[in-house]
Amino acid sequence: MAGGQEALALLVFIGGLSAATSMVIVETTALSTMVSNSLVMPLLLRSKSRLAHRDNLAGLVLGIRRATIVLVLLLGYAYFRVAGEQTTLVSIGLVSFAAVAQFAPAILGGLFWKGGTRRGVLVGLSAGFAVWAYTLVLPTFADADLLSASFLREGPLGIGLLRPQQLFGLAGMDPISHAMFWSALLNFGGYVAVSLADRPDAAERAQAVQFVEISEEPVRERRWQVRATVGELQTLLERFLGREGAQRALRSYRGREPDSLAAEAPPELVHHAEAQLVGSVGAASARLAVAAVAGARRTVGTLMERT
Repeated sequence: MAGGQEALALLVFIGGLSAATSMVIVETTALSTMVSNSLVMPLLLRSKSRLAHRDNLAGLVLGIRRATIVLVLLLGYAYFRVAGEQTTLVSIGLVSFAAVAQFAPAILGGLFWKGGTRRGVLVGLSAGFAVWAYTLVLPTFADADLLSASFLREGPLGIGLLRPQQLFGLAGMDPISHAMFWSALLNFGGYVAVSLADRPDAAERAQAVQFVEISEEPVRERRWQVRATVGELQTLLERFLGREGAQRALRSYRGREPDSLAAEAPPELVHHAEAQLVGSVGAASARLAVAAVAGARRTVGTLMERT
């Protein structure tokens, strides 16, 4: 604009606005799908809520995702109004990445260590996120004058060892590295210590074998023990996908065509129905829904014998 290139400045502004808008749309859509598939729908199905017994759940799933989009936007705007005006976008992104990194010990442990337990993961995550919030989130509130500046300089109640950006006297590191060091240390330490003091149950051992020893010995494919008809599966698909979506899902099944809707559904068809539901309601909800309709349970074959 200083050089008189108003048209170029307008194009740059439109490009930046479109990029920011696209990022917001993609992130809120992804988060709404995650919340719907991994949190809300499994809770509704497990609680046997009357909402989960409606004949058509497609509208409910869509409503949950729309409400989540609005909630995420409002939370983002609230954080911007509270602390974001004093913080750059890059800094906010680094704080978010530090939060996501708290899942790394549990993920890596699940892939390479059979001794990890659920309680160990929960303790590690709780410790990691507590340190992350204390060393990164609270300082942003202090920078926004929501907390006293002495909180950063002197620590809570004047305890210098508890200064958020110099925790336990560790100095000379930037805030992100400092927070990552302490959060990862307590996260990993809590995960390992509690897992060593605890004993994995049968389900945890079975899960560990599937991941840790996957390259050592082929694991038998899971199968359904089925007591469901093709018509029951079609009704289930219609509840989540609608009539047309259910018909498309059944038409895409490439196994042996069932004789009639009253015929018993083969295991491959049950697995296919579950796979079709995963895209709409997530793996956990799809498994619960199919198991409820089929009155079935998964078997792991020789997996339990190996553990």
